[in-house]
Amino acid sequence: MVGVSESYLGALAVELGHGDVAIALLVTLPILVGALAQLTAGRLGDRIGRRRLVLIGAALQAASHVGFWWIASTREDDFLALLLAKVAFWTSGMMIVPAWSAWMARLTEGMGRERYFARRGATTAAALLVTFLFAGFFLESGRRAGDALGAFAVMFVVGLVARAVSLGGFFLMPPMERLDTSAQPSLRAVIARSRLRTPVYLAAMTFGTYLSAPFFTPYMLRVLELDFERYAALIATATLTKVVAFPLLHRAAVRFGLPRVLLVSGIGVAVVPLAWSWTTEFGWLMAAQVLSGAAWSGVELASFQLLLDSADDDHRTGLMGLSSAMSGAMQVTAALVGSALLVTLVHDYVLVFVISAAARALALAFLWSAVRRESFERIPRVFVRIVSMRPVEGVVRKLVGWESPRD
Repeated sequence: MVGVSESYLGALAVELGHGDVAIALLVTLPILVGALAQLTAGRLGDRIGRRRLVLIGAALQAASHVGFWWIASTREDDFLALLLAKVAFWTSGMMIVPAWSAWMARLTEGMGRERYFARRGATTAAALLVTFLFAGFFLESGRRAGDALGAFAVMFVVGLVARAVSLGGFFLMPPMERLDTSAQPSLRAVIARSRLRTPVYLAAMTFGTYLSAPFFTPYMLRVLELDFERYAALIATATLTKVVAFPLLHRAAVRFGLPRVLLVSGIGVAVVPLAWSWTTEFGWLMAAQVLSGAAWSGVELASFQLLLDSADDDHRTGLMGLSSAMSGAMQVTAALVGSALLVTLVHDYVLVFVISAAARALALAFLWSAVRRESFERIPRVFVRIVSMRPVEGVVRKLVGWESPRD
C-alpha cells in the first residue's frame, strides 16, 4: 500500500497541477491531524476495544483509497478533495498505532523479538522497494501513453486491495488478550514528569527539515523535469541506504556513544539540502540520496533512544505522543513558512534548500549543547516498523516497542 499509493500522493498533486502551498499542506496537515488524533487513541481503544479499533482503522484506511481512485479517474483538480482523502487515510492509520503496538508486543513475548522484527523489517522493506519501483515504471509508461492519471487510478486500486488483504491478516491474528485498562497519565502529568529537551530538539529539527521537504517532489518533477522512473530511483536509493545503515548505526552507537552518532548524522542531515542545491546532475543527486539515507538513519535511531531515556515507564508512551504532536505542528508551520519563502523568492527552490540547511544546523547546535553531558552506556534494543516513505528521508519508521539490555 505504501509503495504503490501513499508514496505517490505528492506526485499525483503535481500531476493535477496543484501549487507549492497546496503540496506543502498535503504533506504536513494530515500528519498533524493524525498525531493529534493519536493522543486520544488510548482512551478510544479502552472504550470500544483495542482489537475493534485496529480493525475499524484499517478498514477506513482501505476505504480512503476510493477517494484517491475517484480523484485520479475523474481528473478532479479540487485540492480540498485530495486533502480530505489524505487526512482520512493518515488519521485512520495513526489512530490504530498504539493498539497495534500493544497487540504486537503481546504476540511477540518470549519469542526473540530482535530477530523477529529484524526479519519483519527486511521483508517489509523489500516489498516496499519492489512495489515502489514498479509503480514508478508503471506511471512512466502511463505518461508516455498519454494517461498518467489513469495509471494513478490503477495504482490506488492496488493500494486498496493491499490494505484489504492486511485487514484480513488482522482477522487471522490471535485475539488480543485483555490489556491493562488503568487510566493513562494526563498530558499535564506527562509534561511535568518528563525531560522535554529531546522533543523540543526534534520539533526544531522538524521545522528546519520541512522548510524544504515538501518541495523536493515538485522540484524533481517540475524544475528538473525527471520522469517517474528516475524519480522512483532517487527515492529508492535513500530508502535502500536507510535500510542497510540502520542496524549498523546501532552497533556504532554502542561502540562510540550515542551523542557522537547523533552529531555526525545531524551534520549529514544539514548537508543534504546543500547537496541538492549544488548540482542538477542525476549521478550526484543519487550520491546525495545515499548521504540522506545514512544520515536520517542515525538521527532516527538516536531520536528513539533519546525519547526512551526522557521519561519513566508510566509516562513514556504519553511523551512519544506529545513529541509526535509537537513535530506535526512544526511540520505544518515550516511548510507554510517555506511556501511563503518560495512566493517571496519567486520560486527559488535552491535558496529555500539553503535556508533549510541553516535551520537544521541551528537545531543540531541546540541538541548538542543539551545532551553532550548525557550518558548512554545502556542503549535499549528498539523494535520498529515502516510506516511511510518520503522523497528525501526514505523509509520512515515508528517504534513498536523496546527492551532494556538486561532483558
